[in-house]
Amino acid sequence: MAGDVEVFNSSVHDTSVSSGFRALYEERLLLDVTLVIEDHHFQAHKALLATQSDYFRIMFTADMRERDQDKIHLKGLTATGFSRVLQFMYYGTIELGMATVHEILQAAMYVQLTEIELYEAVQAWLRHDRRRWRHTDSIIQNVRFCLMTPSNVFEKVKTSEFYRYSRQLRHEVDQALNYFHSINQQPLMEMKSNRIRSLKPQTAVFRGMIGHSMVNSKILLLHKPKVWWELEGPQVPLRPDCLAIVNNFVFLLGGEELGPDGEFHASSKVFRYDPRQNSWLRMADMSVPRSEFAVGVIGKFIYAVAGRTRDETFYSTERYDITEDKWEFVDPYPVNKYGHEGTVLNSKLYITGGITSSSTSKQVCVFDPSKEAALEHRTRRTQVLTNCWENKSKMNYARCFHKMISYNGKLYVFGGVCVILRASFESQGCPSTEVYNPETDEWTILASMPIGRSGHGVAVLDRQIMVLGGLCYNGHYSDSILTFDPEDNKWKEDEYPRMPCKLDGLQVKTSEFYRYSRQLRHEVDQALNYFHSINQQPLMEMKSNRIRSLKPQTAVFRGMIGHSMVNSKILLLHKPKVWWELEGPQVPLRPDCLAIVNNFVFLLGGEELGPDGEFHASSKVFRYDPRQNSWLRMADMSVPRSEFAVGVIGKFIYAVAGRTRDETFYSTERYDITEDKWEFVDPYPVNKYGHEGTVLNSKLYITGGITSSSTSKQVCVFDPSKEAALEHRTRRTQVLTNCWENKSKMNYARCFHKMISYNGKLYVFGGVCVILRASFESQGCPSTEVYNPETDEWTILASMPIGRSGHGVAVLDRQIMVLGGLCYNGHYSDSILTFDPEDNKWKEDEYPRMPCKLDGLQVCSLHFPDYVLEHMRRCS
Repeated sequence: MAGDVEVFNSSVHDTSVSSGFRALYEERLLLDVTLVIEDHHFQAHKALLATQSDYFRIMFTADMRERDQDKIHLKGLTATGFSRVLQFMYYGTIELGMATVHEILQAAMYVQLTEIELYEAVQAWLRHDRRRWRHTDSIIQNVRFCLMTPSNVFEKVKTSEFYRYSRQLRHEVDQALNYFHSINQQPLMEMKSNRIRSLKPQTAVFRGMIGHSMVNSKILLLHKPKVWWELEGPQVPLRPDCLAIVNNFVFLLGGEELGPDGEFHASSKVFRYDPRQNSWLRMADMSVPRSEFAVGVIGKFIYAVAGRTRDETFYSTERYDITEDKWEFVDPYPVNKYGHEGTVLNSKLYITGGITSSSTSKQVCVFDPSKEAALEHRTRRTQVLTNCWENKSKMNYARCFHKMISYNGKLYVFGGVCVILRASFESQGCPSTEVYNPETDEWTILASMPIGRSGHGVAVLDRQIMVLGGLCYNGHYSDSILTFDPEDNKWKEDEYPRMPCKLDGLQVKTSEFYRYSRQLRHEVDQALNYFHSINQQPLMEMKSNRIRSLKPQTAVFRGMIGHSMVNSKILLLHKPKVWWELEGPQVPLRPDCLAIVNNFVFLLGGEELGPDGEFHASSKVFRYDPRQNSWLRMADMSVPRSEFAVGVIGKFIYAVAGRTRDETFYSTERYDITEDKWEFVDPYPVNKYGHEGTVLNSKLYITGGITSSSTSKQVCVFDPSKEAALEHRTRRTQVLTNCWENKSKMNYARCFHKMISYNGKLYVFGGVCVILRASFESQGCPSTEVYNPETDEWTILASMPIGRSGHGVAVLDRQIMVLGGLCYNGHYSDSILTFDPEDNKWKEDEYPRMPCKLDGLQVCSLHFPDYVLEHMRRCS
């Protein structure tokens, strides 16, 4: 069957662009370039090639020598494969045969066909003749499903007839779906299916600063010898001090960020970049903020060593478990230090130079994790015996803010600052280069840089070490690139073009980047803008991010059984009779409030387990995206809050009053979703906790709760349209509350109840009516009542069959569901009650009981993509 071919017609090929070129091509008119591959000559139009391929667009429009050539030699391709690809570029069709499919897959890297387009082409060839199906397994092994999107795998691959026919395809799909779901583990999952199709790594520059002013959040790529490209980076005001590479994933750690006072402060933030999708994820923060520290990757851990904040220098060392997305302290560095540099060689982390309390240092210290003792609970100030650290021979020059890189089994150190004059805050640069041989424990001085610099970046490319940017001796920031040849011990200048801007404090690495299809440019650009706009995603309503789902699911987020934490599962009521489980955030948090913004879920505050083993009020905020079944840690609230209320109005989430163990307060703050930050607004009129909040007609209604005197019937509404110009507020500062207005009181005083809006009215269910403070006992309230905002009146409805508090509520199929909670009889419940607002009737047992008894649960209705539901079905 090797000679069989099939014509595959692309449904996405833009015929309006190519039809004119096709006529010129057939008549051999205006052909202005010849591509030479394996002694075969292919004539074409530069303009057509540029419209169909980013590779050729850059070649013919940027400052590359090929731009003005009429004959170009292309290497790494076969003539057979490229001829089929050229046919596709002009006609939108491609001839696939068993003998040519591998060559076409290789050539596709040049025209930048996506993996899903390659799969669809293979699928069309197989469908032409069932006898070809016997080749399915061998062809499928060359398609990299982990480079597709999860929706493409589920909707276009898993639904095809070949999925049922081919065991190899089922294996590849299962592997890809497992990869998509294993978000934390992805950097450690090395397999062909997630390997980027790239012939050569690119030199990537991540962020930096011009003087003390932040630059934009671009990633700069040195593509080929002569062209700099720009990619979007994380949209945060962060100057990362450290970068770590784990299997072509990039981690940016710590450094400095802009604080609310307009000043830069040390940061604990960590971001992960995936060049496969050109996307960023916020990972778990470091245990302490760090700037001017050092990192290294050993196995599944990223180590962060010493550093400083504005107020202190410290020696603590912590490590990040990539698979668990969490940090823990390990044996600290021997002395307080900052401005040092770290590099891993032979599974050991070498730390060189830096600034101690007394002076700039020549010190070299190596961390060997194989010597780690059983980990104890450590803090950054607790002195722990450092068994893992060992001093090595000192460098020839004391230095800080230098760069170090491993190459051919040795460590190379470049530049930095030699002397810090503390009285005047001036520094003296160090142009020297030296190399360390770990076998002999010796340092050797090499040729000095043409001009010394600090705060520069280093990377290895083409057997040379590149030194980029930085602050030079003359006090000017640099955009130049120096190259050092370790074999010849020589420096060269101007081998590479200057960077687009002058950068100091930059992080540089070589990474492989995926190429995107020109024909899907609009969709890809829109998707990439969505991926990059991490904070704005909940407010970006468009067809391409809308979940394919006919019906929402009832989702239960966390809870507690008595006062013991349950696991961090999300429970889904799928269909009327089945409960499924999904992984939730791996944190010991009992969230008190939930907010929904366009099918994104925000879990806020509540209680978390403290270092003393007790539960304390929390300020943490997590965001859940059912599209990817993934969690992000967002900016913390300004103060820890438990037993408070929230509501979403426009682009803001409001958090109202609440308490900690020690105090009850009335402060109100709001979260700006687009900016990922909190600010105080007009406070609630009184100190309160245990109240409930719901938004109706763009106003936030707060009902009930506990004040300093008693359980409350109070109803108060917050109207943000009345907000005065915001001032700097704290939770204790009394500010005139222009935005709050009292409404008619409820018929029953209650707290720890639930409220939900339905058909323009507010429904209140259950709760606790009386708190007996002397005995800490409570009396339940089974009553239900409804509020009409047009008449400002409350009406009593049918009571629940059994009263409860700490329950959850959601609307499904024109009924209001009440789930779980603590019942009158003192038992926690797994049952579901349903209330029909039209008939004013309660029903029991319409839905199956939850898998466990929950109190303090958060419930909502969410749409989930089919591939997530399919994964849950297989796991259940």
